[in-house]
Amino acid sequence: MKTVIGALLASVLLAAACAPAPEAAFPAPAAPSGASSVAARASWQQSWDETVAAAKKEGSVTIYSSNTPETRQMVGDAMRAKFGIRVEWATGGGSNELVQKILAERNARLYNVDAMLGGTMSIMNFLKPAGALLPLEQFFILPEVTDTSKWFQDKLWWVDKERTHLAYAAIAMPGIVVNSDVVRPEEMASYRDLLNPKWKGKILMDDPSTGGPGNSWVTAIGYNILDNSFLEELARQEPEFHTEKRTEHEWVARGKYPVLIGGSTDTIFQLKNSGVSNLAVIAPREGTWLSQSNGAITLLNNAPHPNAAKVLFNWILSAEGQTVVCRGQGLQSARIDVPTDWVDSFTIRQPGVKYADAINLESQVKKGEYAQLAKKIFNIKR
Repeated sequence: MKTVIGALLASVLLAAACAPAPEAAFPAPAAPSGASSVAARASWQQSWDETVAAAKKEGSVTIYSSNTPETRQMVGDAMRAKFGIRVEWATGGGSNELVQKILAERNARLYNVDAMLGGTMSIMNFLKPAGALLPLEQFFILPEVTDTSKWFQDKLWWVDKERTHLAYAAIAMPGIVVNSDVVRPEEMASYRDLLNPKWKGKILMDDPSTGGPGNSWVTAIGYNILDNSFLEELARQEPEFHTEKRTEHEWVARGKYPVLIGGSTDTIFQLKNSGVSNLAVIAPREGTWLSQSNGAITLLNNAPHPNAAKVLFNWILSAEGQTVVCRGQGLQSARIDVPTDWVDSFTIRQPGVKYADAINLESQVKKGEYAQLAKKIFNIKR
């Protein structure tokens, strides 16, 4: 989506994607059956049983996703074993490539996909304006899915206001990464501790003017947690900028720079697995922010397998489904009743830490604005 070609392709396909297509509507939700809890249970259970039966007749569900082969295998095995539904996958170089594939298919009046699992911005920038997405609330059946007490911060993590895209994962992002041999945790109790004169010229930052963890950091700090004036003060500390994540983290581990802003969870995990033990992730008292990290789901209209997609949607968001898909992805579920034994310890949400919602679309859109703002604030020439 960052290329001119991608933008032109989307604009050419937009009119075709919005054109009327053969109806393959999702089944309507069951009407409320009364106040009695027994009757209510009978109502949703009947709706669920009927939907599963119809899904079995459809036989399969088609998912477009850039998730790992392990995730695809685990989800496919579970759906087949539990519901007798075969999962057919389409994969690509990333969410943007898959989105462009969907738009091309719709231009040819082909409606091959039921659901997408993965990232947000290409879906929001291209599929949503093309009218390809469905509001999701109408497809909830399982009570445990809509029971917000089972979800972190007592809410479902909607990405957009129209509720067409729902995050099911919510991982804690690195507030500050330090060399623990040099920096004590109490020396970074607040983001404002970065302004201590002793750290001037000793802070390394992933380039915030390009897409990546540095850009996510300045956006979250400037927009969600503190404000732009803090970023202006930080610029006077003369941080050094770099773009190669492995090198950044190795420099901090070796002590060339004691502090890193814009840490990469994947890189930290890789280095820790290779024996590096002195990279510490600190969440200052102002808190940090949450990312869905490709853990989100959306359903497409004119789906070829509407009942199977509805079963997938409800199951993915259940505790059982979250245990399967989040284990495959190595993510912490946004549900609070799902284990975390497969999650990197430094990405697990901790009691008492404040977490800003950077999952919502408004926050994610701000990243482009902050990339330009960072160039000005930090006087980045490249």
